[in-house]
Amino acid sequence: MQTLIPPYGEKLMDLKVGEDIKSAVQQQARKLPAMKLDPIAQSDLELLLTGAFSPLSGYMGQADYLSVLSNMRLSDGRVWPLPLTLVIPIRLAQSMNLGQQIALSGTRGELLAVLTVSEIYRADLELEAKQLGATLDFSTEPKWYVAGSVIGLDVISRFDFRELRFTPAKLRSYFLEHGWSRVVAYQSGQPLHRAAYEFVTRTAAQNQAGLLMQVLVGGNAPQLAEYYPLIRGYQAVMSRLSSLTGVLSLSPVYLRRGGIREILLRAILVRNYGCSHLIVGGEPSGHGQLRRGSDLLDGQVFLEYAAHIKEIGVALIPYPRMVYVEERAQFMPLDEAPKETYKQTLSADEVRRRLRAGLVIPEWYTFPDVLTEMRHAYQPPHAGGFAIMMSGMAGVGKTTLAHALSQILMASGDRKVTVLDNALLLHHPSMAGDYGILGFMMAEIVRHQGIAICAVSSPVNAARREVRKVVQQQGGYLELYLTASVQARSLRLVTKSDDSIYEVPDQADLIVDTSDAQVSQSLQMIILKLEQEGLIR
Repeated sequence: MQTLIPPYGEKLMDLKVGEDIKSAVQQQARKLPAMKLDPIAQSDLELLLTGAFSPLSGYMGQADYLSVLSNMRLSDGRVWPLPLTLVIPIRLAQSMNLGQQIALSGTRGELLAVLTVSEIYRADLELEAKQLGATLDFSTEPKWYVAGSVIGLDVISRFDFRELRFTPAKLRSYFLEHGWSRVVAYQSGQPLHRAAYEFVTRTAAQNQAGLLMQVLVGGNAPQLAEYYPLIRGYQAVMSRLSSLTGVLSLSPVYLRRGGIREILLRAILVRNYGCSHLIVGGEPSGHGQLRRGSDLLDGQVFLEYAAHIKEIGVALIPYPRMVYVEERAQFMPLDEAPKETYKQTLSADEVRRRLRAGLVIPEWYTFPDVLTEMRHAYQPPHAGGFAIMMSGMAGVGKTTLAHALSQILMASGDRKVTVLDNALLLHHPSMAGDYGILGFMMAEIVRHQGIAICAVSSPVNAARREVRKVVQQQGGYLELYLTASVQARSLRLVTKSDDSIYEVPDQADLIVDTSDAQVSQSLQMIILKLEQEGLIR
């Protein structure tokens, strides 16, 4: 009889409440103090409830937290590389007693689970910074964690690619139904190109194992413009494999800081999913270079934690540096490629640059259907959405220029234009000064390939930086600093304004002095800048 590698800790945890008492527990939970989880915490909860974090049955107490940070082990000695913690708002923490319960809800307010409080303790941010490489900010308020067991009440509602969302239990059943006793896992949050495809399929065959392609879509991944093209690209690649040899799955795992701790955590996760082998590396790093598994597994750090890896029990397979050998028309590990042959490779950054510039991607690099999806995700600037933040003191002409510019852009007929100005705020006074909402609105417009022009008072640099950060995740962004002489502004203002709190932009992409310029002259400067940035043509 064929068997899979057992779960880590020998038992796959199932923390969901039984159907016979689910309704009663839900009714009781609605009366409890509630905490809304952000996307990262929501992903952690899903992994916990489905057993991917086995043998954990809840959020860590202080003893486990400190032991994991210091030794990569739970307080009982078992290997565990990263803390599983839940931040609790200080006001809620002050009102809770041990043994009380908290309702945990999703980002849309849906009731997901109930946490029974066993401990509330202060985070050791200095130790986290030292051990995890996090940035230590002494200006932040103290952070508190809540520990305790969890029972799940409902699944997180998702309606996209539902057929690809396997829990550990379902994947284990799939493997057994297909006669797999050995499974190689390849986890990535990046598109799958020919080099990775050839290596992972060859690796599965060499190990006489089935292949699990697991796309990491936890945290904020579903909110990114490239999310849907990414998954469709994987579906296109998987059509080349038989269901007898490979399966595609989406996982709520999210990308972390990397290093040995993340490798160990992923090894535990894939073991709980039923995998005996894990390919390490092969994903583009933040700088666009492919991280080789040998780079991650070699050296002193790997030797120091060899015992941890052995205890987890999953074989780690390093992803090599893959090059395209033109004479053989195939990808090969660099150390296997003939020395005298011509070898080619492209970094992830270079591929994205070519896509956004509308340049050619070589046929040898990826599959045609994957390239089609990538062109949807990384469109040239002139084909996607963008936003313009017009900043300046009262009387510089923000509203006049915004509406004039919108008419010019709409006349081209390429994209719809939305102007967010003071007239809008008059109808929605609750939005005044809420740059979080304005940034979200601009980002949504850009995500749907529209143009957003914001011409409201935005006096603070920190708020403008936050808007830029949110919008740039979805497309192009320009900050225009409009300035004018005191005399020119006073002639345009009906009432006096207080400009003492206005901060001159520190990230302006273009400065336009409207003191003596006609509207058409200012517009010309802006249009030229948009063309220069490739946002229009």
